[in-house]
Amino acid sequence: MLGGLDAVKYILKRKGCLHPFMISRILALSEILYYKDHGKRMTNTTYVAGPGTFYIENLKELLNSDPCFEKKEGDPERGIKSCIQYTCPFENDFDEQYRKYLDKAIEMSMKMDDIKLNELVVNDPVFNKITVK
Repeated sequence: MLGGLDAVKYILKRKGCLHPFMISRILALSEILYYKDHGKRMTNTTYVAGPGTFYIENLKELLNSDPCFEKKEGDPERGIKSCIQYTCPFENDFDEQYRKYLDKAIEMSMKMDDIKLNELVVNDPVFNKITVK
């Protein structure tokens, strides 16, 4: 099983600076894709579902616990969201099978805005199998 924090680091190394909302959606999408092919979870991440949305339990604490995660402030007046980037070297030495699903979710997310990506994730039937309520 892939550690959720390693998956987040990989996503940020591939995508650059992302808002935590997008990080969680890309990670959940990769988890859904993996589950569909393997019938089990890919990561140890805890997704907490709400009506039409979800969050990753302790994501903020995890990001704050590692100095390599750097937060960049946004400018709401200019429509710029804050984002998180991973600034340290990262060796993605985990199994290729995990990278394949993370890469696919990253590619899919590039064609969607926040709302469409969230809808794709929360409306997928597998979503209920990877979340807690």
